Amino acid sequence: MRVEAEQLEAKGVAAQQIVQTQLDAYNSKDVVAWLATYADDAAQYSLEGEIIARDKAQMAANMVSRFAEPDLHATLLSRHSYDNVVIDHERVTRNFPEGPGTIEMLCIYLIEQGLIARASFKLFNKRLTPL
Repeated sequence: MRVEAEQLEAKGVAAQQIVQTQLDAYNSKDVVAWLATYADDAAQYSLEGEIIARDKAQMAANMVSRFAEPDLHATLLSRHSYDNVVIDHERVTRNFPEGPGTIEMLCIYLIEQGLIARASFKLFNKRLTPL
């Protein structure tokens, strides 16, 4: 039983490492490094099930425009891992069409073979920065 617990803990640490690499690439606005954390057949969804990107080409297109935002930065508020699932709570500074601000995200990553196989996101608490 102890060996199994240690294996699960090691799997959780490895899962957290790839998610941290992805977050670091996001904050560096490095689309190549960011995409390298995702499996070739990875997909992204809203938590409600809407497809955000069904493949890496769509992810790249989405992120090129996102990375063009001058104030873009994600701050990790909390992280939990359970086996091969990592759950992040982040506050993201963005340049929205209506002005600069922040939004919180719940990010759920499924890790398979050392890469992100699926990511689901819930956005909430959008706030514009007062001018």
